[in-house]
Amino acid sequence: MISIDNTALAANWQKLQGMVKGEAAAVVKANGYGLGIGNVAPVLRAAGCKTFFTAHGTEAAALRPHVPDATIITLHGIKPGQAALFKEFNIIPALKSHEDLKEWQGPAWLHVDTGMNRLGFAPNDVPHYENALGIMSHFACSDEPQHFMNVQQLKAFRAVRAGFPQLKASLCNSSGIFLGEANHFDLVRPGVALYGVNPT
Repeated sequence: MISIDNTALAANWQKLQGMVKGEAAAVVKANGYGLGIGNVAPVLRAAGCKTFFTAHGTEAAALRPHVPDATIITLHGIKPGQAALFKEFNIIPALKSHEDLKEWQGPAWLHVDTGMNRLGFAPNDVPHYENALGIMSHFACSDEPQHFMNVQQLKAFRAVRAGFPQLKASLCNSSGIFLGEANHFDLVRPGVALYGVNPT
């Protein structure tokens, strides 16, 4: 039987929030990293977390009853035919492709590939989407503080963000937070660090 220390979970989020000037969200994908989305999300919301990230829309819909007043964003965009689901549960997709743009016309973040080699808009192909709320990317090697990719991705992300100065920006996962303030921007997205995994 697994015992979850809710006090430690809340303290982990508060520790990370205290490290940044902007907002610390919480990634609760994969059913709260296996701990149960219905277990961890209310604890994080009570601790002060206002924004939650899931991988997909179905996860976000399952999350909504547990955090009815929170912002929920999907990291992997929106699948074909899911627009009604996203509207019903007030879910915000992080759009990653022009196919996503065909599925969704509401508020969204834009996901840019700066070197993670995951799905995302190329830095020179980010659309000027009128309903965009923010722009994000993801570190590939932030658990290795001296890795050259960290500097390259930060430079690439800054260049993209310069074209969208009105939007919020988010680059850091758990490990990225520990790379320093220059990487934090407006919103950080801790995942594994919330659940007791050493992010460095």
